[in-house]
Amino acid sequence: MAGTTRAVLIAVGVLALAIGSFYNFGGRQSRQLAPAPSEDLPPLTRAELKGLFDYLDSQPCAHDLRAATRYLKDHNLPVDKTLAWLQENGAGCDCEVILNTDGVWGEWAGRKHISED
Repeated sequence: MAGTTRAVLIAVGVLALAIGSFYNFGGRQSRQLAPAPSEDLPPLTRAELKGLFDYLDSQPCAHDLRAATRYLKDHNLPVDKTLAWLQENGAGCDCEVILNTDGVWGEWAGRKHISED
């Protein structure tokens, strides 16, 4: 029984570290390293991706990608490719674009993140 408890505690600790690297705790966003250039790049330019992140940062989330889709269509950007890329990078809805995708790709796109000084 003690071995099971220890395994569960280790698993919970690993999960907490993984979640902590993506989510904003205490009003301070985690600082992420920019992705390596060899990783699957977004189908948008840096400026286009920054514009999408900036827009979504000010929008309420309807628990879908409605605002992202609207922004992409309004700016004549590739909708299907971009939505697929966002989903592959942890975004199932508009707020997850900011919480997950921006946390990793925001710096690459030119967004400033709060440092943990």
